[in-house]
Amino acid sequence: MAGWRNKMQGIMDRVDGMLTEDDMGDSMEVEEEDLVKQAVENARRELLAARSYFDNVSEPDMVDHAIYSLQAAEKKYTYLLKYAREKGYRQQYLWGEMINKEED
Repeated sequence: MAGWRNKMQGIMDRVDGMLTEDDMGDSMEVEEEDLVKQAVENARRELLAARSYFDNVSEPDMVDHAIYSLQAAEKKYTYLLKYAREKGYRQQYLWGEMINKEED
């Protein structure tokens, strides 16, 4: 669990560092948006994998592990979605592919 937190902290540190670079302008905002969207997509995939693992585990000793993994993946995905919404980033999924939706 600490591993993904360290990765997220690294991403957030990079994002914060990018936002302090005034001379980079809009290109840095686009890079931040891409990083956040990539993190959301990775978390979505981890959540799907955790659900699949939970659905398929049969060993009684592994059920607790499956539950823990699923809960951690849900919290991570929820956190990243909330962060993305607060920043105003939007994505749309169609047939399993990520499509960026431009809003007017």
